[in-house]
Amino acid sequence: MNTFALFRSLNRDQRNTFLASFLGWTLDAFDFFLVSFVTLRIAGDFRVGLPAVVLTTSLTLAMRPVGALIFGILADRFGRRTPLMVDIVLYSVLELLTAFSPNYAIFLILRVLFGIAMGGEWGLGSSLAMETLPTESRGLFSGILQQGYACGYLLGAVAYYLIFTLFPGVGWRAMFIVGVLPALLVVFIRSRVPESPVWEHQQVLHRQRGINVWQGMLNAIKNRWILFVYLILLTNLVVQSRKIVRDGQEPFFQGTQNQEDPAFSHIQALAHQRLIYRLPLSRQHVQVSQDWQEYILSHD
Repeated sequence: MNTFALFRSLNRDQRNTFLASFLGWTLDAFDFFLVSFVTLRIAGDFRVGLPAVVLTTSLTLAMRPVGALIFGILADRFGRRTPLMVDIVLYSVLELLTAFSPNYAIFLILRVLFGIAMGGEWGLGSSLAMETLPTESRGLFSGILQQGYACGYLLGAVAYYLIFTLFPGVGWRAMFIVGVLPALLVVFIRSRVPESPVWEHQQVLHRQRGINVWQGMLNAIKNRWILFVYLILLTNLVVQSRKIVRDGQEPFFQGTQNQEDPAFSHIQALAHQRLIYRLPLSRQHVQVSQDWQEYILSHD
């Protein structure tokens, strides 16, 4: 089945679910990268060094596994949909509160808490999408879903350019006020997105077998521990290589460009948008995802 046929094969609920998951991941990245555009402004406002501001981004990322664990447990207990809505509201509110940080210490705490909320989105959104989409289309749409992160950075660059072009007198806090907008996505999820059919079916099986949430998670890890460890290591290496190359460039750009000129966001956006040459990677991702699906189905 070709790409266009896969798109046409989705029903309304599947399209809405994928769109919600894509936007959730995109807006998660959008909120995270807002700091990257205004690090020098934040440092100047709080009268701290640039490394202190960059430290907050490191701590944000360090707390993502904590959020993934917390919201992963909630997802197995209460479903994918409700925890996803809670998570989106949480990281949006924390982003708004960041705009009103009175000092560096409060800013640091809020960014740590944001990291917990940020860590929950990918697992919730991707699970909801992949468990709702047809099996034959999951490879393609998982590759597309991942590109939401790059789209989020692009939106951040656009927001920076528009805010500081149209309102040159505003400070860095305006960026974080805009960061509350992702909360509106919850309205769409609440009204248009159904619960994961896989999770609902799993709950029926657990009740029939007398298995609780913890036993279900332990059984899943026990039965597929090789795949579990492999994915942890693979994701860790991929994220580390990406973060080292990409996220370390913001201070360089901001230190060598005039940050008062909104045009420097164009440089950052172009430096980080790998949408074109990532397309071959997405095609490879399709094949890898399909291979893993076949592996899992053959071992069930």
